[in-house]
Amino acid sequence: MNLPDWTTLRIFLAAIECGSVTRASEKCGIAVSAAAKRIQDLETELGVQLLTRGARGVTPTVAGELLARHARTMFAFGARLGEDLRAVDGFKGSAHHNRFFGA
Repeated sequence: MNLPDWTTLRIFLAAIECGSVTRASEKCGIAVSAAAKRIQDLETELGVQLLTRGARGVTPTVAGELLARHARTMFAFGARLGEDLRAVDGFKGSAHHNRFFGA
């Protein structure tokens, strides 16, 4: 199993928070089809259904809740790491580092 990439995790979390893949795609600035594909590919890669899809949107499954909890922890640690790195005298960071660490 490969670890999910950060962008896919952001889209997945947005879908849970928004209750909709459509609204998540708008929030993340990507096409609905791209957001849906990333989430479907994530489910395939992990071998579990993460979202229950219905006429009124999406809700996380038990596995989806578990992944969301761990993903939020990962993002929190990433933000803290970014803060710590920025506190180091002379660290400038690239645009990629600043985007990753939430600058």
